[in-house]
Amino acid sequence: MDFFTSSLGATSPQNITNSYQPQLRQAFFQTKHWLVGQAWSTFQDVGALPETADFIGPTDGTVFVRQAQVRYTYGGFSIAAENPATTVLPYKGGNRISSDDNVFPDIIGRYTWKGDWGNVTAAGLFRELKYETTGANAIDDSTFTAAGSLSGKLMVFGKDDIRWMILGGNLGRYVGLNFTNDAVLDSNGKLEAIDGWAGYIAYRHLWTDRLRSSVFYAIGDYDNDIDLTGANANQASESWTLNVFYSPIPKLDIGAEYRWAKREIESGDDGTLGRFQLTSKYSF
Repeated sequence: MDFFTSSLGATSPQNITNSYQPQLRQAFFQTKHWLVGQAWSTFQDVGALPETADFIGPTDGTVFVRQAQVRYTYGGFSIAAENPATTVLPYKGGNRISSDDNVFPDIIGRYTWKGDWGNVTAAGLFRELKYETTGANAIDDSTFTAAGSLSGKLMVFGKDDIRWMILGGNLGRYVGLNFTNDAVLDSNGKLEAIDGWAGYIAYRHLWTDRLRSSVFYAIGDYDNDIDLTGANANQASESWTLNVFYSPIPKLDIGAEYRWAKREIESGDDGTLGRFQLTSKYSF
């Protein structure tokens, strides 16, 4: 647990005492082959994430999900049943609907190859999207979707490395902090899955044993049917990031980072962001 993004709200805003409350991140137990509890999704490759001052990094192009699950691992192979959920865009657009009506868990399989050269991971996601209401004009529909990914970390010159991920299919809530929804409702209350692709590539260079830098690019692009979603649906996002980290003593990292990012909606309107961050971290 930690205290990040879990404030006490208006009772203690940052302009007075800036109080925070603990937030659960991960809680699981693990044996040789089994993991049970809340942990990083099996569809996520934490080992391929670049070093970054930002909490996630290449947000536009990576899986980022923690959820309850039961996972079995044997060697490089893992398979898991994970907590399901469906995010739905209303017909012609509107506020996101978060549905917890799923009958089946999300099923995820993953295999990782490792060597002195680095590692490569292939993963697949199969899940049910479902939304159900009651009363007049009730909606009750479901559909099954799939997605896949390739990711890895490859050692190159000296201690430098390249980290990357490419994803495709029904990505929805699994990618980009739910930048796009899993599905949209049509005029008859039926779910239409929203597909797309995303990815990132990062290069890390070690200037010295204590000084290093990473540069990376991330992108996500989605195929909305604007006759259903309307013109305000998120269509694409991308970002460039450059940082530098210095470790004056072992386990202490001090970093600075600049990011440029862009978001575009289906109407063609877009906006950009420039952000500079500083960070320091001591690892126990």
